[in-house]
Amino acid sequence: MSQGLNVRGAAQLGFREKSFAEYHLYELPRPTTIRDKQVKQIQLIDVVQVPIKRAYQYRGENNKVRVILQFKNSKQTHPGLGTALPKGPIRVYQLDADGQTEFVGLDRIDHTPKDERVQVKLGYAFEIKGERVRTGNRRPNQNVNVQDWRVRLRNHKDEPVTVEILESLEGRKNWEILKKSHEFRKKDFRTITFDVEVPANAETVVTYTVRYT
Repeated sequence: MSQGLNVRGAAQLGFREKSFAEYHLYELPRPTTIRDKQVKQIQLIDVVQVPIKRAYQYRGENNKVRVILQFKNSKQTHPGLGTALPKGPIRVYQLDADGQTEFVGLDRIDHTPKDERVQVKLGYAFEIKGERVRTGNRRPNQNVNVQDWRVRLRNHKDEPVTVEILESLEGRKNWEILKKSHEFRKKDFRTITFDVEVPANAETVVTYTVRYT
């Protein structure tokens, strides 16, 4: 299936982008008419068929798994990219089985310089579900708390997927992972992540034990 990000703008519509102090200015060198009390949108960049990476992310939000599209804002990614992107809406379209272009999502991105990565959140996956449960909670003494957690991911697609699990820990305490079913990465002082492969029409269970002191 073909996918494209619709990032409207500069080259096709005649916008000129230039740096000014710590800002970027976008000049439209042709007149446009705005009626009294009218709100008018002028497209900035129009680039189609941008190569993207689709990612899935579970943050323990009930059973919802986020869908995220990623691409690098560089000319190497696509000739129409590589221009500083202003903060604003970004629309995503996809070709359906009949070759028709369908709108599939809208997100807002922050100001993004050239050669930086762009993430577009498309909502939640319909066929991938998550479940997060605390299965144990023990206090060996008043200064120590040991918790057991289980995260279950169910994939109803006919193809395997990789899901990034983000687990928020109690950052104001010292913590240590005592046991784990999968390898994890420490993202920051209170977040660990698991990159988990979930087979087609199957489930994967991640468990870990954390000690707080």
